[in-house]
Amino acid sequence: MSFWIQYPNLKFDPIEHKYTWNNVERPSVSNVLERVGVLKESGYYNPVGYGKFAKQDPDLAEFGNALHKIAPALVLKKAVKYPESMEPWISKLREYLVKNPLTPLKDKNEHYLIEYPMYSKSGYCGTPDLIALNKKNEICVVDWKTSEAIVKHYHYQTAAYGKLVSEVHKLPIKNRITVRINENKCDDEVRKYKSEDLIVFVSCLNIVKMVK
Repeated sequence: MSFWIQYPNLKFDPIEHKYTWNNVERPSVSNVLERVGVLKESGYYNPVGYGKFAKQDPDLAEFGNALHKIAPALVLKKAVKYPESMEPWISKLREYLVKNPLTPLKDKNEHYLIEYPMYSKSGYCGTPDLIALNKKNEICVVDWKTSEAIVKHYHYQTAAYGKLVSEVHKLPIKNRITVRINENKCDDEVRKYKSEDLIVFVSCLNIVKMVK
């Protein structure tokens, strides 16, 4: 169990991916989006976020976790070791970062806002991949993805992260950047602040609270 200087009352277990605030378990951003579904004409409920049935197999998930560890090192311009088989993905990410440099921000204690757990007074927790300045000097939430496409729940996810950063660090989020990394290319979707994205997430959060 990890204890974070920033929050004496916040505990985060990275293995189980569970958060507690004042010793009470709180839902994560992804957990909220996975637990709320939409009824389709087929009679099945599709979760707003990917449900367990749609998750990648363990090998692919492990690959994604590895990329999430390597990406911050590349942003910080640190040397990093990785299997040769990952070179196509890492090469594309390096090219992306040359064209789209990101400068990680720090909290008041000089900790980088990288994989930084936070708690919202709305009753949820989350760990944004990166909070950084882009080349226009705008404050952005950055989320690394290994998927081939942008799906709607990414918008709600990054909106929830933006709310966390605004609350906890009083930083105005200008853009939310979803960076897609694969072996053939690395590109992004830049989404400016949109209140409707946060409204959808908060609606999901309220439903989770109601049925708990």
